[in-house]
Formats: sequence, C-alpha cells, structure tokens
Amino acid sequence: MDVLLRVLAEGGCGMFAIRKPSTTHNHPQPPTIESLKSAIMHIEHLYIEALRNDDPLLIREIYARYSIQAMRWIRQQGGSIEDAKDIFQDTLLIIYDKAQRPDFVLTCPFGALLHIIYTRKWVDRLRLKNRETMVRNAEELRYESEFSENVISVAEDTLAEQKRQAQIPAGEQSLNGAQ
Repeated sequence: MDVLLRVLAEGGCGMFAIRKPSTTHNHPQPPTIESLKSAIMHIEHLYIEALRNDDPLLIREIYARYSIQAMRWIRQQGGSIEDAKDIFQDTLLIIYDKAQRPDFVLTCPFGALLHIIYTRKWVDRLRLKNRETMVRNAEELRYESEFSENVISVAEDTLAEQKRQAQIPAGEQSLNGAQ
C-alpha cells in the first residue's frame, strides 16, 4: 500500500504519520494528507489548534473545562492542590509541545488525552517521591550505624571533661595543664 496510515495510540489517542506515495507504481491517487486528517481528526482538535496558535480564549476554556477534573483525580490519589496544579500545567506543556508539530492530529477526546498524560505524570511523581524516601531512610540507617553507642559514650565523656574544665578556675587550669 502506498499510503501508510499509522495511529500511534493508547486508548485511541495519538497522532498519525503518512508516508508519501511511491511514484513507480500506477495506482489510483492516494487520499491527500488533509483528507486523511479530517477523516480521523477528533472534533476537539480545536484545542490543539488553540495551543498551536496561542489562542488565549480557548486556552482559558481548556483550564475551565478540564483542570477541575485533573485536580479532583490527583487529590483522590493523595496529592495536594499544588501537586494537581503542577501536574496539570506540565500536562498542557507536553500537549503544547506536541501541538507545535504540524502533523499532530487529535484522534480522541481532548479530556482523555489529558487524563492519560496527567495520570502517568502523577505515577512518575509518586515513584520519584518513593525513591527519595528510600534514599532518606538509607541515609538515616547509615548515620545511625555511624553513631554507635561507643561514639556517643566518647562524646558524653568529652562533654563531661569540658564541663569539669569550665568549673576549674583559670589559674588552676594552667597548673593542671603543666602537670
């Protein structure tokens, strides 16, 4: 087949890529890129165009329509409002970057694409937090083992000696030091 239509998708979301037709075969003319795009383009592709063209009204609509769902989901998963705001913003930046590619076509509801991305970003953040917690716990164990009871008793002895030295009058300290 001269035209390869490939939907890169999970749950039907994605973009398509088209291979240019070969000129060595005498086949009927393949459909144009524009006709293929319009055949699989989701109606909410206008949000992709809004991001592509920096349309402030539609971008506000994206926030108004979808940010509450994202915040609710992230809060239900144990995140804070700030986590939810950060994740939603990161999600829109990812889609914005994709939207800058002229061949990007939305093939699923915009909300579904957002949901896929922000759930993955949240899971990634949880993994990172777990790694940080594991590192902190390992460091605490290492410090605890470094400060064994011998080290603590030596420190206590040193403090006791310093207190004893502080209680001896200055003149006697020099005599004791000379002995």
